[in-house]
Amino acid sequence: MKSPFIAGDALVMLKGCESEELCYDLMSFLQAGPQMEAFHKQANFPPIGKDEKSIYSPELQKIYTEEADILHVLPVVANGVPAYNALYKNLQQMLNGEKTPEQAMADAATEGDAALAQA
Repeated sequence: MKSPFIAGDALVMLKGCESEELCYDLMSFLQAGPQMEAFHKQANFPPIGKDEKSIYSPELQKIYTEEADILHVLPVVANGVPAYNALYKNLQQMLNGEKTPEQAMADAATEGDAALAQA
């Protein structure tokens, strides 16, 4: 089975997925509260799932829930997100055996440079 494609901020099921139901079940499992809680304890992210418990203090929870307009997230660099996505896409293709590491890095650099040049 081919794995789900992992973009910068999403899980994507590829058209050629051999078992859509299994892939969907894996994606649902990964995004469920208990897994997200464990991930966010290590990655220090705020909760994103409705069934996920927050690990933040009430003060930080207030910022994320009531004062979100003061938060500034990516892109730190103009057009940085397309550059990140080019890297992630090429890394995934390398992991799937579709590209050599050298080709994946060369393609990621070319695509990332093109995205940054448009900024």
